[in-house]
Amino acid sequence: MVRIMTVDPGHLYAALVQKIMYDQISPDVNVYAPEGPDVKQHLGRINSYNTRPADPTKWNEIVYTGPDFLEKMLPDKPGNVVVLSGNNKKKAEYISKSINAGLNVLADKPMIITP
Repeated sequence: MVRIMTVDPGHLYAALVQKIMYDQISPDVNVYAPEGPDVKQHLGRINSYNTRPADPTKWNEIVYTGPDFLEKMLPDKPGNVVVLSGNNKKKAEYISKSINAGLNVLADKPMIITP
């Protein structure tokens, strides 16, 4: 079973992963992010999928917000796939730390972080 952890969502792509339900993916999704408009917008998108009239989803977002969100996610590891779609400045760090913690990563750009 795939268990998603969404980290610092700041782009539409993070929510698109949850636009439909999949048998192999747990409906419980842990979100780790700083407080602010990005995470609120992400949760709003998920809520719109859950409440739409045609083919609603049933995602259960388990949310942790705080300045130490990454430090909280890495040891907790409530899932096995990290979804990253947001600020590219921080994404390389999130990718590296997630992989070093033994997690799978699904990320949009960047593919290369150093020359």
